[in-house]
Amino acid sequence: MIFCLKVPEDQLVPGRRVLARSFSNHRNYDPGFICSSTEVLIYVQFDNAKTWFYDANDLTAMVLDRDPNPKDLVVGTQVVAKRPNESAHVQGIVKKEKEENTEKTFLIEFWDGLEHWNSLEQIRILTTTKPGGNEPNHLMAE
Repeated sequence: MIFCLKVPEDQLVPGRRVLARSFSNHRNYDPGFICSSTEVLIYVQFDNAKTWFYDANDLTAMVLDRDPNPKDLVVGTQVVAKRPNESAHVQGIVKKEKEENTEKTFLIEFWDGLEHWNSLEQIRILTTTKPGGNEPNHLMAE
């Protein structure tokens, strides 16, 4: 008999798609995937084929690349989101929410004061705590 353990979707493990902090601008996040991890380091291969490593205790070094639950996007939530004409996601906070034709959009105020309305697919929550508790959501290695 073979047992398969399902890794919880909120864990950052090898193979998981992420947006990781850019090494050229610490307020930008670039797409890639976790290629390996240890107890102290997480290695990310970016979509441009570059590889970089992050301290496993750096809570804001990366976020899962998946659409957030709209209920979690309340005013003041820290996020990374797309801006027009930029390839990276940029750090900001949710300022407002509106719904038009049953589609929700969120006004994101970016770190530099610029604002832009984003759809759910363009936003990722910048997690700073472990879901369900106050323990750090440090990057769990498999």
